[in-house]
Amino acid sequence: ERTECFENNYVRYRWDYYNEDEFFEFRIEQSIVTSETILRITDFAEKADLESSEQLWNQQVADLKHRIGA
Repeated sequence: ERTECFENNYVRYRWDYYNEDEFFEFRIEQSIVTSETILRITDFAEKADLESSEQLWNQQVADLKHRIGA
């Protein structure tokens, strides 16, 4: 597993045996319009797995929101 990150910008995870474009990444951004904090998740998935990957991340984010009281 390889981790790449830039402080206060993003963290990216990639397994050594995957291609360079196969990773998942978390970015924390702030909207210049509303000043809201945005968690942007980017994940590589095969076309056949897109729906299940989206459901997984939606559930994970919902769980995170619940745990932090958002």
